[in-house]
Amino acid sequence: MVLHTWTDGNVLYSVDLLGDFQDLFTLKGLDAIKQLIDRAGVWSAGMIDGWGDAYVDADGREDSVDTGNTTAVWSTEDTSYHTDITDKASGDSTSNPDSFTNPENAFDGDTGTSATKSESGTITLGKTFSSELINSVRIKAVGKANVGGSVCTATLKLQTYNGSTWDDEVTLDTATGYGTRTASFDGFHELNSTVEGIRVAFINSSDSPAENQSLYLLEYGDAVTRVIVQDIPTGTFNTAISAGIGVPLINYLGSGGNIQVKFENGSENSGYIDYNEVDSFTIFASGEPTKITVNLVPSAAGISIKGFWVRAT
Repeated sequence: MVLHTWTDGNVLYSVDLLGDFQDLFTLKGLDAIKQLIDRAGVWSAGMIDGWGDAYVDADGREDSVDTGNTTAVWSTEDTSYHTDITDKASGDSTSNPDSFTNPENAFDGDTGTSATKSESGTITLGKTFSSELINSVRIKAVGKANVGGSVCTATLKLQTYNGSTWDDEVTLDTATGYGTRTASFDGFHELNSTVEGIRVAFINSSDSPAENQSLYLLEYGDAVTRVIVQDIPTGTFNTAISAGIGVPLINYLGSGGNIQVKFENGSENSGYIDYNEVDSFTIFASGEPTKITVNLVPSAAGISIKGFWVRAT
């Protein structure tokens, strides 16, 4: 976005003026979402305000998210909605050097079942495959440590294989202290690297008996398009809208990805509008918009957003 300076005698071109207006709407929308992350929203009556929600939980701060029709994945780890993954893990070779029980549970797409192992030190579970670009990784894991009366540490790491060695990619979580320590992760990591394997390492300093380590989910591959559906409170916008803008608070946007919004009222819709752009559409004739659909369109790397704000007139 380019900020323009105007002086007397300038010719005002619509593309420059529209760009400045879009920038103001974007900043207004981002401010509203940031406030919603911290506290409940306060909205003006009279159809003169914008409206939005922050994804502090799966329903959103304003409880606007229609979870039954939303296909994007909400992550507890970074409180944001993500694109999903076309999973490749289920067809690759399992790397299970430490003999986890029920290792297939980690790759079946079911977050309610897990591969488990009770052992101190470092143990790992993952997949190996022919060299390829892996964009997005989704993990749900819980590691625990307990040393009676002493400080202990539990750590979760994501590791990648280069054909000869396993290397640390990122520390997912770590917990240190007295009593049972729990490290957990339930979310996504954007890898965007060419590798030959992916695994989760559970590192714990437990004494005997060792605490249970659990890998509920390990998926990886390319991101796929997903939507977030949000209900708009009655009376927010007028009954004959013909232009609008949508502003996301972006947590991650892979190169080439796009975010769009569509206003709807059951019988009419605006068509998708690219984020941060004011766009016009056929005037609504049958009533005010009752919902928005936010479309997360990745290239191959993922997208995650922490909230969405709209204005329509």
